[in-house]
Order: sequence, then C-alpha cells, then structure tokens
Amino acid sequence: MLFAVDESGALDKTNLSSWQQQKVGNTDFSGSVFLFVSSNTSVFTIEKDGTLYRTNPATAVTVQVGEAGEMALVNACTMIGNDIYTTDILGDLFRTSGNTGRADKILEDDFYNTSFLFSDEKNWVSGGVRWLYSIESDGSLYEINSQDGAWEKMGMTGDLVNTIAGTVLNGKLYTVNSDGSLFET
Repeated sequence: MLFAVDESGALDKTNLSSWQQQKVGNTDFSGSVFLFVSSNTSVFTIEKDGTLYRTNPATAVTVQVGEAGEMALVNACTMIGNDIYTTDILGDLFRTSGNTGRADKILEDDFYNTSFLFSDEKNWVSGGVRWLYSIESDGSLYEINSQDGAWEKMGMTGDLVNTIAGTVLNGKLYTVNSDGSLFET
C-alpha cells in the first residue's frame, strides 16, 4: 500500500498491484508536515504544531501519541518497526515509541543539518544493528547506528545536494533531484 495526503487534506491509500485508490476516513491531514508508515502499517503524521498522530488505515481511527507539540523541532524522520527516529533543529537524534510517544535521546549536537532521514529495516541490518541513513544540507550521505548514533560519511560531500525527495526500497536509496532526475544509490 502507498499512503499519501491529497490536495484536499484527505488520506488516500493506493493498492500498488491494482492501482485502486481509496480514502481512509474523514480526518483532515492538510496540517501534516511528515507522513510515514510503520511495519505494522499504522500511518503516522507529525503536524505543523509538532503533534504526533497514529492512524489505523483499516478502521480510520486516529489517535494522538505523546504530548501535543512534542515534535515541533523535528527536521527529519523515519521509522524502523514501531520506533520513530527523528532529528531536530538542535542537532539531537531521538527514538520515539510509536505506541506511547516516549522519546529517548540517542545522541545530541550532531544532526543540525539533516535534511532527510531514511531506513530500510528489511535489508539494512548487520550485526544486530539497524541502520539509519541521512542526507545533510551539504548533500553528504551518512550511515547512522540506530542504537548509539555513531555515524560515518558515505561517498563525497555534495553527491546528493540537489535532493528534494527520497525513499529506500529493497536495500537501495532512491532520490529525486530538483531537476526531476531519479537516482539509485
């Protein structure tokens, strides 16, 4: 399933085999800044005010997770399982439970310039560690240990500087540049 917020603010789900599209409930998602899906297919959104919500796409029930506004400083996010990984404008890396909203700081002061955060829990697991990947504002790609926040640069500075969107699929990072070009890393 592919989930997206359409121009009216409705949450749509698309079956990628049949391309059939259907609205999920009647909640207005037009205030969503981030949208991501957990491995159990719950849809999570972070709203403009920093509030985290979880929606069950089967029942269309939406519930607030954690305190209102708790994620107001988030500048990038991704999920592994039911854990939400975020970086914020203060440079901190957090792991937040998608069930309770409890946030644990993994590392501070290293992630000021994170533009994008990615994960691929099915393929990017080695030695029991689940890896995160970030694209920084200077276009650098980093591999990040999700347990302790240790990070290492991959490739050259500026390789991904024109990235406007991206996703991980089957162990490969796909990015779209500002000119519309699609790249596989």
